[in-house]
Amino acid sequence: MNTQDVHEILANGDRQHILGELFKNDGFTTIPVLAKRLADHSETRVETNKALENAKIRLVHNHLPRLEDYGIIEYDSRSGDVVLTASEARKSLLDSAEELEAMSPETAESF
Repeated sequence: MNTQDVHEILANGDRQHILGELFKNDGFTTIPVLAKRLADHSETRVETNKALENAKIRLVHNHLPRLEDYGIIEYDSRSGDVVLTASEARKSLLDSAEELEAMSPETAESF
């Protein structure tokens, strides 16, 4: 996984919340839990049911397939299970995220 891939993944707040939820829960969560978390952090103040529906759509049609394509997660749309993989892609993402976090703000802006 190259730096541009890492940046694309981590540049999106929803994906940051997804990864945060997975790390907080030993690499396992569910689509309903993730939808609730994304809806709770939504910048728009819409009706709760609508926010949950929108969050689930973003998860299933965008974020989860994208993270799975990178080899970071696996998910089952029927059961709703989402798990972190033990792949090199995940390790690469974590290593790169740590490096970015350690950089000064000026250096990080150049990415």
